[in-house]
Formats: sequence, structure tokens, C-alpha cells
Amino acid sequence: MPTRQNIKKDNLVIGLLVIFILFLLPGTFCNAALSIHGFYPVSSKNEFSTLSDSSELSHNPLYKEWCQKEFVNGVYIYEAYRQIAFNIEYTPEPSRVDLWQTPSETMRILGGDCEDAILLFHQLLLPHYNEGEIIWGIVHNLENQTSFAHVWFQLYDKKGNLYIVEPFSGDWNGIIPEEVIKKRERRERIIGIPNAIIRDILNKPAKHKDAKNFILRDLAAYDWWHVKEADNVFTKLVNVSHRYRRQQR
Repeated sequence: MPTRQNIKKDNLVIGLLVIFILFLLPGTFCNAALSIHGFYPVSSKNEFSTLSDSSELSHNPLYKEWCQKEFVNGVYIYEAYRQIAFNIEYTPEPSRVDLWQTPSETMRILGGDCEDAILLFHQLLLPHYNEGEIIWGIVHNLENQTSFAHVWFQLYDKKGNLYIVEPFSGDWNGIIPEEVIKKRERRERIIGIPNAIIRDILNKPAKHKDAKNFILRDLAAYDWWHVKEADNVFTKLVNVSHRYRRQQR
């Protein structure tokens, strides 16, 4: 049975490893160069995708039907995913820079990185969808043994199966079952914030204390690095929320 001292040593090693990974990455918690190959439940865009009458965005009726069948309020998940996958260009930030955009800013410039895309995805789901969760974590590629910090959205289908949303796929393959992800990656959860809590922070940043307490309770491990990173994520969420509120007036 592991002793308390050994557990502390293991947590310290994990914390140092995560810090080392983040130090080597361009920016914090974002990397679009995913090792995943995606998941095609019906077809790729080259087979059945069309242009809708109202916009230049690709539209896939079969994929929309699949979303409606698999997820509660799946039509809103489909529309939010479509808006980002075929409308928002992945734009990496300079090294050591981690500036979060508001959903309005991301839509205006039609570009951003992982946090920006996921926050926009969250807002596009509202007010029809309050489930799901935004995860800040580490992706470990099992094929080439590399790791990178990342932000993703996760949700559950009607049967309770977990799906990961990667909106920068540029195709109809970015809503991926967990079992498909696990074949090529191990995802280490650092901080997870439910959609409803993110909504509360963005809409009412002045009520941030309760949300911060929730974030601290949800930490994957209780060590100094996780507490520091949780505070960093929370602070940036509040700052983005205040700016977003001003933009909506």
C-alpha cells in the first residue's frame, strides 16, 4: 500500500512534469496539432456536405441528423460545431503569450486558438444547452510519446457515453467518442468547469467567488501547481467576462 510520503512524491513528480510540458509549449493550454484522426459517424464533407442557402458555411444533413439522434438538443450542438469547424481559423499565439478572446472578438476576426474556440462554442450553445464541460488538461499522444497542453469541450450522449469536441478539425469528424480517443491518446484532466458555471462567470462575473470555490474543489489533484493554475484560469475567465459584458452593451 502506498504511503502518504510516496503519494506526495508522486504528486510532486507529476506537477513538475506538467510544468515542464507547459514551459516548452507556445502559449498555455492550447495546441491544435492534435494526434487524433477524428471520428466520422456518417460521412466526410467531401461526400455529402453542401453549402446552405443562408451562408457560405458547409452543411451536412446526415451529420445534423446524427447529432439530433445522439444528443439532447443535438441540433444546437451541430450548429455550434459547424460555425467553428468551417468558419473559425486556428490562429496560434506567439510563444509565451496567452491572451483570451471574448466570443464576440473571435466571431469578428474569424480566428483564435483553443480557448477562444471553446468559449465561442459554449456561447453558441446557449441558451438551449446547459450541459457539458470545458476541460483544461494535458494530451499524451500514445503513438509518438509526445504531450501538450490543451483545452477541449466534453459532453454526453443520450446513453451517457462521453464525447470530446475538437472544433478545429475543419471536417465532420470533430465530435469524437471517448473510446476512439483512448486508442491514440491519454487525456489528463487538470481543471474542469461545467457549462452552467462558465455561463454564470461570463454573464455575472461579479459573482465569481462561488465559481472559484467550485473550481478549487474540482481539481484533479491537491497540490500547489493545480491550485495556481486553477486561479490563473479563473482570473482569465473573469477578465474575459468583464470585457464580454461591456461588448454586449
